[in-house]
Amino acid sequence: MTPAQAARITARLHQAFAATYWQSTTHGRIIGLTEYEAMRPHTFFGHVLAALIEPCTGLDLPDQVLDREPVRQLIHSTARLWGWVNDVYSFPMERHGLGAPPQTLPLTLAHEHGMALPEAFAAACRLCDTEAATAHRLVTELTASPIPQLSHYAGAISHAIGGTRAVYRTSDRWRTNLTPTTLRTR
Repeated sequence: MTPAQAARITARLHQAFAATYWQSTTHGRIIGLTEYEAMRPHTFFGHVLAALIEPCTGLDLPDQVLDREPVRQLIHSTARLWGWVNDVYSFPMERHGLGAPPQTLPLTLAHEHGMALPEAFAAACRLCDTEAATAHRLVTELTASPIPQLSHYAGAISHAIGGTRAVYRTSDRWRTNLTPTTLRTR
């Protein structure tokens, strides 16, 4: 790992720890969608995971490549997607294990827009689909880059997104039937 990569990962860890502190101080409180969207990619450590992709794949991308708008958008889109997908899959487990309503995309949408929980879940799934389409568009754009490292990096992010999906689909931890009973608000 290069010193620049270590510095980027350390900065992302600081953001994640600050977001985790925020999450602990707002536990049990209803938060707005804007606040949720700003914090969720960090509370899930999505930006940390995205930063780890570069050294884990043996890449050393210069700052001028990482600072390109499509690259920054892909990193943020991926971090947001990971957090939102986790919210959808982990909701029943978190809901029954935390003692207070979890700060998740479905509950935030339900409160923000006055939706019933099944409707909020459908909206959350649509947002996940939209974010996945954004990430896919950016991966496609960056994979076509004449910069070989950037093309490899975009492919690695695509692989990481696909791997996350496989974990949720195959792990017993996340296998739960979302019935009207499990979706009922407390």
